[in-house]
Amino acid sequence: MRKIEAKMLKAIHRGTDFKLDNTEVIHSGAEARVYLHGNLIAVIARTTVKVLDGGWESVTTKSRLNAILRGFTCGMGIYQKDWMWYLSGPEGDISWEGEHEMKNETTDWMFWQTVHAKA
Repeated sequence: MRKIEAKMLKAIHRGTDFKLDNTEVIHSGAEARVYLHGNLIAVIARTTVKVLDGGWESVTTKSRLNAILRGFTCGMGIYQKDWMWYLSGPEGDISWEGEHEMKNETTDWMFWQTVHAKA
């Protein structure tokens, strides 16, 4: 994992806003929104994680999304084969269609209650 991605995840978990180079985390109520080059690529809430490619299926986008998926889901990830993106998970692989929403597997209920109490 890249250093910027570790800092991004730390900001999401701490409930703090963060900006470094091309990556930004903004908290709004009970959600954390992640932007890459100004494009929304993820919305993390207490029960759901939504990942989007922001119209850019780039190596950097995939790397940021995989860091988020590793941090908030169990065994989910994005990979590329023959120029096509796929979302892999415990139930198998599916074709990437620009965005996917899944269950937030973070079990730290007190974290979400404390950090996002302003919602």
